Amino acid sequence: MILVQSVSLVAPVVNLVAIPVVGFIITPLALLGMLAMIVEPAMAQAILGIAASMLSLMLNLFSFLSSALGQSSQWTPAIHQTGMISFLLLLCLILLLPAQLRLYHLFVPLSLPLLIGIRGQQSHAALRLDVFDVGQGLAVLLRTANHSILYDRGPAYGEDYNLGQAVIVPAARSLGVSRLDRVMVCHFDSDHSGGLRSILTAFPDAEVSGGRGGGTDIEACVAGQHWRWDEVEFTVLHGVSEEPDSQTQGASLNDGSCVLLVNIGVQSVLLPGGISSEIERKLATISGGHLRANVLIAAHHGSDTSSGYPLLKTTSPQYGIFSAGYRNGFGHPHQRVLSRFSSLDISTLASFEAGMISFELTGSGIVSPPEAYRCSNRHYWSWSGNRELCRYL
Repeated sequence: MILVQSVSLVAPVVNLVAIPVVGFIITPLALLGMLAMIVEPAMAQAILGIAASMLSLMLNLFSFLSSALGQSSQWTPAIHQTGMISFLLLLCLILLLPAQLRLYHLFVPLSLPLLIGIRGQQSHAALRLDVFDVGQGLAVLLRTANHSILYDRGPAYGEDYNLGQAVIVPAARSLGVSRLDRVMVCHFDSDHSGGLRSILTAFPDAEVSGGRGGGTDIEACVAGQHWRWDEVEFTVLHGVSEEPDSQTQGASLNDGSCVLLVNIGVQSVLLPGGISSEIERKLATISGGHLRANVLIAAHHGSDTSSGYPLLKTTSPQYGIFSAGYRNGFGHPHQRVLSRFSSLDISTLASFEAGMISFELTGSGIVSPPEAYRCSNRHYWSWSGNRELCRYL
């Protein structure tokens, strides 16, 4: 619970079945099959086949339970990690004290905060931005005082696993998000839209819009769309209507991304999706040099085909954020892109180093330096891993 900030409600049933079945049936059969291979391979094959069938049957049962319960199989309390650890240590201390003190009667009432939730200090920022660590993908949560929007929802790996269910929903719940007003998919490559189904299962009331590749049942984001939530203004600068053809492969998907500009007073955040430097140059030209962004989410995970000088010089961001997978096979963020940011004195952070990256903004400026989850919630096995990064945050 401390590490993943959630509790599986299926776990007790799973363990009740799995421990005896694996311990008393599957493991002995597997060992017996290995021994039988020495003297009688045919018998060994039969024994190992029975063990494999038992294991498959058990896993299918667990999969059915998880699918039947859906998102309700996971409970993610809104508990601040520091408060949770403090209460757990206190409860352990009470259990270790001599019974004569009779302090064990306090165990149940002191456990209640863990059930109802322990929140950290509440933010008073007009806009909070959280860039989730979803590997080689993108997922950004933007929250105003009374509304929230999720921009992209991370990748999927096959039919049974996606980062929407594994990371985004639990992370959003732990941040206290009970509903999403809108879900915007920048474009429909799997690294941006893979977790969409899981997100909509968890937040069924969310409106959905998206860029190229979404089909006719998804509302298309179109340049010029604009809405205001509380003190924050949202504007779509580029969308599917900008593309002259109907291609749905390769660069056309990236260049058909929803480009979202978020303004709060004189401060702004730009989310360009996966657009190429050609579209970036077009946006910089159309803006007449007036497109500004304090925080820029680097396009296409930091690919060398994006984050060109025209957009960087026009927006003049204070921070550039790269959402990419650790040692990904694409080489993102590209070294030339990093050099461009560095030459313009733009501070950069990458999700594969920092974990979730969070900003709080008001109309007058960034409230505080960005928060890197791996710096503020460090575990003993990674205490020195990001020391250089955390020193400057």
